[in-house]
Amino acid sequence: QMLILARQEATLEPATRQLSSINALVSHAVQTQQGLAVQQQIHLEAELSFDEPQLAVNASSLEILLRNLIENALKHTPAGGSVRIAVQNEAEAVVLRISDNGCGIDPVERERVFGRFYRAANNQHSGTGLGLAIVKSIAEQHHASIQLADNLLEGQGLVVVVRIPKYINKI
Repeated sequence: QMLILARQEATLEPATRQLSSINALVSHAVQTQQGLAVQQQIHLEAELSFDEPQLAVNASSLEILLRNLIENALKHTPAGGSVRIAVQNEAEAVVLRISDNGCGIDPVERERVFGRFYRAANNQHSGTGLGLAIVKSIAEQHHASIQLADNLLEGQGLVVVVRIPKYINKI
């Protein structure tokens, strides 16, 4: 985790950008985490955009971002719960929504969880406290924003919203 974070923070811009299908990146991330979801008895699914959005991104960095967010959602969702990753193609951005019905993050801690080594007060799981710092670094390299909110549809849990602007992602 430390090595990944150091690499991500070493540059302000993604090293190599290529036109990539956001649907394909999300599908691959979900497939790689499906075994963990089954093991933990959590329903993991992707809701892809119908119009197949493509952006100029560093695909390997975006895969790390997705993996970290999905792993966190799975880690904090109880057996029988669900994790959903949705891709929405909006006029000015591609929006990724990772939602779970787990324990959530207290609103007063939501900015602090992106700091290095910070672990939320209700976190009972092992980890380094670097996953969301890495996510923030990758998002910044793509000029993307990240928001954390309560999962109002499920009545509990967290929704992470990553907005990757289209205007900044030209090759």
